[in-house]
Amino acid sequence: MNIWIVDKILSKKCLWGIIFTCWIFFGIILSIFDSSLKNNYVYVLGVNLLLFAQIVTYHCLMRKEDLLSLSISGITIDGYSLFSICNRFGTYLQKWYSIIISIAIGIIYIISLILLKVLMWNKVITVYGSITLIFTVFIAIQLYLKYIFYILTLRKIANLEFSTFTPISLHNPSETTWIVKFTDTMSTFGNYFGVLGIAYTLLFYLTTPLSAISFSNNKLNINTSNDTVFIITWGIIAILIGLGYILFDYLWKNYIKIIIKKIKRNRLLEYDNIPNQQSQLNKDFIDLFNLYRDTPNFPELFNGQYVNPLGYIPVIINLYNVIIPFLSQ
Repeated sequence: MNIWIVDKILSKKCLWGIIFTCWIFFGIILSIFDSSLKNNYVYVLGVNLLLFAQIVTYHCLMRKEDLLSLSISGITIDGYSLFSICNRFGTYLQKWYSIIISIAIGIIYIISLILLKVLMWNKVITVYGSITLIFTVFIAIQLYLKYIFYILTLRKIANLEFSTFTPISLHNPSETTWIVKFTDTMSTFGNYFGVLGIAYTLLFYLTTPLSAISFSNNKLNINTSNDTVFIITWGIIAILIGLGYILFDYLWKNYIKIIIKKIKRNRLLEYDNIPNQQSQLNKDFIDLFNLYRDTPNFPELFNGQYVNPLGYIPVIINLYNVIIPFLSQ
């Protein structure tokens, strides 16, 4: 599941490294002569560091995805190739509507900042910030979609019956190579989105007028240049980054458990059908039956916790910024 624009950048690291360094330097110079943007130095450095972190993270994720692709090559379940299932969802990232949606969300975010008067539309630094933010948000949305497509891939696999499948680990299905690689890839995605969620949430609060949020007579009051845009932007960040992350983290872990349970169930049914007259062989299978039954339903390396603690931090930050005005009324 590749993101073609980032692939082009990574294919010429030296050239783009020089361009990126010059771009940051240009932004710092702009922030010296144009102070119209609140926290201009923080904004310029923060957005560019976020962009850089996303590109580096994408590179790391691609390495894990390559290992995952290698591990599922040749694996079939109920006649379906796991490699083909992954590729089918991956092609959606290359569709024009996927790219348009990602760019459109970046543009909408810029417009919301202008309507909130965080950015002034007639300032040079706004043009600089818009270009940087649109590209930053584009990569973030593409990675977000990639995360969702992988979850849908796991859902597709989890919905199979596993009546026939290529050889799995005879002693512990949770430690089967492709399951471990899938879990490792999804865990890395989860950690990335936890950190990304924290960064975007903090960036939002650094560049938006949260002093306009207040409580009076036990009522929440919002006083901004455009209250509707503020509430929508705030809600999207809280839902997609905070609650969305926690939901997705739960879903993929649950699908991994369903897959492992189905493998165990079908393998145990095979053991249960061993003819009784094969006494010694049957005894061996009973021992293996008991061993299989007691194996974990999630790769032990990743401990199977339902919610990654990183996912709570953006939620806590949002709650904090609502509770503080209430306590100070």
